[in-house]
Amino acid sequence: AGDSADLVVPAGWPGVDGFDVVGPGAAVPEGVEPTGPASFLAARIRAGVPAMGAELTPDTIPAEVGQWVIDASVDFTKGCFTGQELVARIDSRGGNVPRRLRGLVVAGSGSVPHRGDPVVIDGAEVGHVTSAAPDPVGGGALALALVRRAVEPPAEAEVAGRPATVVELPITG
Repeated sequence: AGDSADLVVPAGWPGVDGFDVVGPGAAVPEGVEPTGPASFLAARIRAGVPAMGAELTPDTIPAEVGQWVIDASVDFTKGCFTGQELVARIDSRGGNVPRRLRGLVVAGSGSVPHRGDPVVIDGAEVGHVTSAAPDPVGGGALALALVRRAVEPPAEAEVAGRPATVVELPITG
């Protein structure tokens, strides 16, 4: 039996049927296969889940990382909170932000793109990679990137000298 710090809850990620299992005595639910750090990272990227220090920085506007993040983490009836005016103003204006979190499907073999690698479309830098991992399903790599709002997925791009496609989140297929 675990102690009160043990926790097993649904992950709550878009497109993911999984659990967060926290604590030394927390039991993995029956029929669920535990995963390691590499698989966890690939699943996080595929689901489009932003991480602190990667997609979520002091410069990130909540609406940039997706409406589901706003729905899951912002309570518009709570009262005052830091950043409330900006979040409410963007929400009331349809979520129009200068950049958006998008998925990248990077083709071919080779090294995984690095955080900060530019996303280039038609010779112009339109954003940068925030997280990346090998794609355990399709080969190549998966990445998250904050890109200019003018980029409408699917869009052909280049990342770290390799062809890539900017896609909606969660990444399917």
